[in-house]
Amino acid sequence: MKISILQENLTKAALTISKIVSSKPQLPILSNILLKAEKGKIVFLATDLSISMGLTVGGKIEEEGEISIPAKEFSALISQLIAGKVDLSSEKDSLLIKSGSFKARLVGISGEEFPKIEPPVGSDLEMKPEELSFLLKRTVFATAKDDSRPVLTGIKLTTAESEEMKMMATDGYRLSLATVPARGRVEKTIIIPARFLSEADKFSDVEKISLNLGQSGEVGIIGDKGWLSGRTIAGDFPPTEKIVPQTFDLSISVNRSELERAVKVAAIFARSAANIIKWKIKNGKLKVSANSPQIGENETILEVEGKGEGEMAFNGRYLLDYLGSTDEETINFSMVDSLKPGVFKSKNYLHVIMPVRVQK
Repeated sequence: MKISILQENLTKAALTISKIVSSKPQLPILSNILLKAEKGKIVFLATDLSISMGLTVGGKIEEEGEISIPAKEFSALISQLIAGKVDLSSEKDSLLIKSGSFKARLVGISGEEFPKIEPPVGSDLEMKPEELSFLLKRTVFATAKDDSRPVLTGIKLTTAESEEMKMMATDGYRLSLATVPARGRVEKTIIIPARFLSEADKFSDVEKISLNLGQSGEVGIIGDKGWLSGRTIAGDFPPTEKIVPQTFDLSISVNRSELERAVKVAAIFARSAANIIKWKIKNGKLKVSANSPQIGENETILEVEGKGEGEMAFNGRYLLDYLGSTDEETINFSMVDSLKPGVFKSKNYLHVIMPVRVQK
């Protein structure tokens, strides 16, 4: 193999695909990436056996071939080179790297030992990269971070007859639901690992993204510069429709930036008090407060519009996660009482947080 690639393109590809490589691989070869030049294309491949990625990089091919090289060392090395052309050539089981006055030899492994991975084929759904980013920013943070209930580490995807594609996530304490226009249909509900979709967001500089759903639980993302493949999560997603109240005793709207600032200040005092932040809505005002015997106490009064009175306590971290996930100027908040879920709404986005029970 003998190829030439611009350093900036090579660095971007190497750093992106290295994120797929496991820090504790099941097999030594899985700490490597496969560099392949064939049929007029330069391709980088990586897998941890649960998620696989392929990236196509523009460059000049003088001789076809392939070699598997250590991902961590290759990425670190390439990122330190100056901008310009980088020449890569394989020699037995080594990769020779030349750039200006710099040259190095990186010990690799024959490409024949690398796991055989194939790109997904076909398309069930299509979306714009900014739509995928919109969905993920509003759902990934609400997924569970441990594997005790695997379905909660994934994001539920459905398409409805209203021509909307919905993504939903919950960790049992909060729920996020975001929608974008659907281009295509999914015949059944599927649960896609949050990590898989987070990696799919790497294809942000493409014109469109295609989602492929296999018959045996496979899932694939296809962009014009690369692809990602993995598997869906088996199991039943919680009946989240039962969580969201349908009628409310209080509904208000509040400026998001002002609310986020008030919550951030309260969080300073809440850190040593189980992260509890209290809300009290009365006479068109929202009082955001927290107190700690060790730190002290604070309160911020915000102007709100709407009707109803009520009190509720939240985990401050959950509030900050939510407020950081949306850029809407106005937040709409509704509640029934202090023991029922608090519901936040903005355009194409619904978020629910379970309250914290506190003593009066």
